[in-house]
Amino acid sequence: ILKAENPTVKGVKFKSGGTKEVETTKASRVEKIKVSFVVGENKIAKQGVKPVYVRIVSPDGKEICKSPDDMNMVKFNGSKGFFAGKQDINYKNEEVAVDVFCGNPNPFVPGKYLIEIIADDVVIGESSITLK
Repeated sequence: ILKAENPTVKGVKFKSGGTKEVETTKASRVEKIKVSFVVGENKIAKQGVKPVYVRIVSPDGKEICKSPDDMNMVKFNGSKGFFAGKQDINYKNEEVAVDVFCGNPNPFVPGKYLIEIIADDVVIGESSITLK
């Protein structure tokens, strides 16, 4: 099983025409949630291109996703849920740094957001962020 090591989560706002990201914890200013982590070295995992998903549960208990249809669903730990962001990585049994930007079709609200990182149908890392 792969592991997402040292996940960090930030609320970001974009400036200069979308080229510069600025960290913010104010819900009304957050445009996307940025989840950064390292997929750790694993000598026995299969090599190749792997999709890594980020699932976000908002303070009101709802999953954030672009649109609630089967194209935005992911299996994990024997159940299914919607993902907020996806990044394909080329895994070669070595550490890979990953950044996933997760948008929200609705405005972000203040409160605690729970983050799960999923690969190979298993939760490989967890984190959270609290927006003001």
